[in-house]
Amino acid sequence: MNKKPNAKPVSPPIYRPQPATKALQTKNSAAQGPRPGQPARPSLSPPPPRPTKPVARPPIQPKPIQPKAIAPGPPAAAPKVLYAPAVIQETRRPRKGAKKPQRRAVVTVTVDGQNYSGVSSGQYGHAEMQALRKFIVAQATVAAAWRKLARAARKKVFCPNQPVCGSCTIILEALGFEPKNPTVFSRAKSGGVSWGANMKVRELMEYGDLTATYQRAVTAGAK
Repeated sequence: MNKKPNAKPVSPPIYRPQPATKALQTKNSAAQGPRPGQPARPSLSPPPPRPTKPVARPPIQPKPIQPKAIAPGPPAAAPKVLYAPAVIQETRRPRKGAKKPQRRAVVTVTVDGQNYSGVSSGQYGHAEMQALRKFIVAQATVAAAWRKLARAARKKVFCPNQPVCGSCTIILEALGFEPKNPTVFSRAKSGGVSWGANMKVRELMEYGDLTATYQRAVTAGAK
């Protein structure tokens, strides 16, 4: 190994301790506060919780108590009446000259054993005329009723509770009817309103050329 001439010996380096370097520390800007002249920065930490007001709840109302159904008891007895008031009845005397109520006539007209009844109702005239109308309606036509009356061997009128009035007597005798005991043919006027027959009896009298006889009955029963 070649050595350089005149080389001086080199002493080892001296150990010198180095001062420890300070580590950089982050500054808490929020802790230090804002610098003068700068606006305050908002804090990143959450705000403290606000106190909450207690919620008022409605008071609990008790349920109403339903009354129990009471079974109905026996009905109350009616108060006893110690005495009954006397009832005064007024009797009315009939006025002088007042008409007596007319009895209701019931008449049966018989033509060869077939009966036709009538009652005094006022709708079709006297009971005799109503019975005669039933006979006419029972036939096919007014002409058929006239022919049956003409051929009949027996024609009777039965009115037991009162005499036959004069106007009904004129009609029945003209058609060939006879009274059956105890029926009486009278000539007296009937009570109540004026006498009148019905349209069927009038048509029958006109068909048999007895119009004058019918008018005579109307005149006899006029009021």
